[in-house]
Amino acid sequence: MTKLFGPVFVVSIFFFLGLMHHLRSFSIVFVGLILLVISQTSIQQDLPISRELVDSFGTDTLTNASSDTIRIRISSVGDIMAHQTQLTAQKQEDGTYNFENNFQYMQALFGSVDIMIGNLETTFAGEEKGYSAYPQFNTPDALAAAIKKSGINLVATANNHTYDNGGEAMLRTLDVLHENKLESIGTQKSIDEKNYVIREVKGVKIGLASYTYESGKNEQGLKTINGLAVSKAHEPLLNSFDPYEPTADLKKMQEVVRKMKSDSAEFVVFVVHWGKEYMQEPSKSQLEVAHALNTAGVDVIFGSHPHVVQPIDFLVNDSTDHVTFVAYSMGNFISNQRYESVKNYNTEDGLFVGVEFIKLGNQSPQLHKVFYEPTWVNRYKKSEKYIFEVVPARLACKSLDAYNIFNAATESRVSASNRRTINLVELPLSSDSEKYFARYLISHKSELAE
Repeated sequence: MTKLFGPVFVVSIFFFLGLMHHLRSFSIVFVGLILLVISQTSIQQDLPISRELVDSFGTDTLTNASSDTIRIRISSVGDIMAHQTQLTAQKQEDGTYNFENNFQYMQALFGSVDIMIGNLETTFAGEEKGYSAYPQFNTPDALAAAIKKSGINLVATANNHTYDNGGEAMLRTLDVLHENKLESIGTQKSIDEKNYVIREVKGVKIGLASYTYESGKNEQGLKTINGLAVSKAHEPLLNSFDPYEPTADLKKMQEVVRKMKSDSAEFVVFVVHWGKEYMQEPSKSQLEVAHALNTAGVDVIFGSHPHVVQPIDFLVNDSTDHVTFVAYSMGNFISNQRYESVKNYNTEDGLFVGVEFIKLGNQSPQLHKVFYEPTWVNRYKKSEKYIFEVVPARLACKSLDAYNIFNAATESRVSASNRRTINLVELPLSSDSEKYFARYLISHKSELAE
């Protein structure tokens, strides 16, 4: 009722003005206004969940806003995985695979941003290779179509499972993504391609790149990814760094940032696969890489790999005052890593996180706000078959039936996940960061006390 008060009040004023002045002609306007109110009410009734998702980003106004103010939102989620239980669940009666239901409850959220990034932690090596899960993933191509339909429009392909099925599978993965109109960062088809992309949004050019950690060198001196030697032919096609002796690679990453900026990038985003699995604090290596990228002028870092959510932070360069927003780990977006299989509830937690930056006229883009939503994988059985659905946990706690949360045990589990993620995300890593959290972060902390 309160949502209708404003429109009804305006209509009433015009109605009485019409009676005072020109009743007959004004009656047409009055009817039009009534229809407008009805149509707006209908929209709110038809899209209650989508509207609440979008409103969660906040509706503050800019003090210096003008008609040429540009707002751009860039978001990411963590690891997109396909374990064996998931493969079994997504296989259809006719032998084909369909993953679209996995992401249906995230579409409204994904559709509300300009650049939506996902980390593909598997390969599309093809059916003839035989579909497989951990430790060497090969997932049906149908996952790419589902990712596209979800609203993800940029896929990071550099991670520790990139080379699971060799170089040709790495390249075929790119073919499958591109056939589904999905742009990729992190791996390339040839050395003639840039190892980053520049995407123009609303006239603003944004540079994006993706890197993964290496697992050391083998006896022949070849770099390895997840213990698998990368051939000399494929090595330059995969963005990676040595976390054990990072100095040379960090300089190369900083040089890539310089190239992006000379290639017209006004805002720079890195997706980095790093850290230690199942650890909720960033490692020394993560901190070293993050500070190196801050020094180079990177604006946003989205992290993945630990399979649990890690803190966010704002790094400020002592010399330049440049601010870099870092999400150290977004956890699992979708996987079968649950308490039942790994005895760790934290692997069930995921993070959708994003930034909104603004550009005023000819000024450089500036960070304006950071927003986030905890995510959780709802796994339940229907007709003796598992169903996997990623849900926005905070909103699922408010509308249980709408997200297929059918019993108290599941409600308790999604609520606990939501609480863990909010508490972790909103705890500054240091007192130096507190003012940036207060300035930029849209908080959900108050809801935990409700």
